[in-house]
Amino acid sequence: MLAIQQILRNEPTVDDFFLAAVLVEAGMKASSSNATLKIAALDIYSKLNAASRSWAIYQELQIKHIQLDTCTYLILPVLQRGGYYQEILKVAKGLLMLHTSAVRETGEFMGRAMDNGILSKADEFMFFQREKMTNSLTALEATGLMMDSAPFFAHDVKDATIGRAHGIVGEEADFDRATEMVVEVRNPYGALSLLERTLSEKNFDGISDNRDLSILLYEVLYRREVDTREDILNDSIRRGHTHNLLIRSALCVHYTKGPKKGKLVKPGAELSECSKVLLLAIESAAGYCAKISEPVLAHLMSAQLELGRALLVVNSGTGLGEAEDTMEERETHAVIHVQEAMACIERATASSKFLDGRRDVAFVCRLLPTSVAPLFAVFRMCAEIFETFGWGRRKSETKLVAGKFAKLAAEFSVFVKAMQAAFSR
Repeated sequence: MLAIQQILRNEPTVDDFFLAAVLVEAGMKASSSNATLKIAALDIYSKLNAASRSWAIYQELQIKHIQLDTCTYLILPVLQRGGYYQEILKVAKGLLMLHTSAVRETGEFMGRAMDNGILSKADEFMFFQREKMTNSLTALEATGLMMDSAPFFAHDVKDATIGRAHGIVGEEADFDRATEMVVEVRNPYGALSLLERTLSEKNFDGISDNRDLSILLYEVLYRREVDTREDILNDSIRRGHTHNLLIRSALCVHYTKGPKKGKLVKPGAELSECSKVLLLAIESAAGYCAKISEPVLAHLMSAQLELGRALLVVNSGTGLGEAEDTMEERETHAVIHVQEAMACIERATASSKFLDGRRDVAFVCRLLPTSVAPLFAVFRMCAEIFETFGWGRRKSETKLVAGKFAKLAAEFSVFVKAMQAAFSR
């Protein structure tokens, strides 16, 4: 352990981490039950983009019970940076099951304590549940990661109950998913509780950081990077806004009615209500988007917001302002939003530096669920709406909005190919 700390103490290179991996493997071979060596190995292999080995070692630690809340911070960021979305679902699901069972068990043990006249112990149980478990920072992070990972398994026929239930991907089945998800939003122990918290913008000050950082005290010369409480909260809030937008957009698409004989159809009550709540979500997310420090994430989220506005102005006329509600005005305003979305994606491509030789695999794996997949889902929804109004792909030469949308698709393709290039290096 001392040798590893010595090797990594001064701006370690890839070669340094490789040598550290050799040493830690030798240590684990000699002491197969040494948890500290395994904890050190998780970070070393993460720096080498070897998330598969980190995951194998994490499973050997046999994290269970309350350790799921205090120690999963060791693996969740590693899996995210390595693109191990199925494993993220597994860890997050186990963590939320712990919180669900804790509620039941806390009530049971409080009753036992009171039956035996130990009121102080009953109070301890109540405090632990209300202040620590219900407001757990790790659980908050897990809910967001679960929502981010779900779309990748929306079509998995093996074991993807979460994916089929929560994966908004811009298709017809999204409406059924969205309606089921809305019902679960107020369940404080489910993944969708994040959405309710983001909407109300409450309960974040009382979030409890239960992570056990004392297990890293051996790191005296080299210290791994651990996300701060503020970093996790900001990421969770951003995910909440993103998935609120996806759910509301899916509902709007379902209730959209195209024009009849070239004339607009008055929006029904359902579409009017869905449009109102989507507009509120866009305005709320726009306020948060301005605070995002990472340029690529900020630009991609801005693109999603602009496509959301384009969707609204086309399907219900929301956002026309003082202009008369006509097909021509809807198309004109949609062009403005599509152009702005395209500019946002261009800025994201430039900020990412993927085309300039950046080869950050971890950043690519992080971008894919947090920004690219949600943007693609909204892109598909807009494409469906435009097709409904007669502005589909086949009209890209004759309709201005269809042509601009085709150019946006091309710019989006450039960004995705840039990600692929960075990943392949």
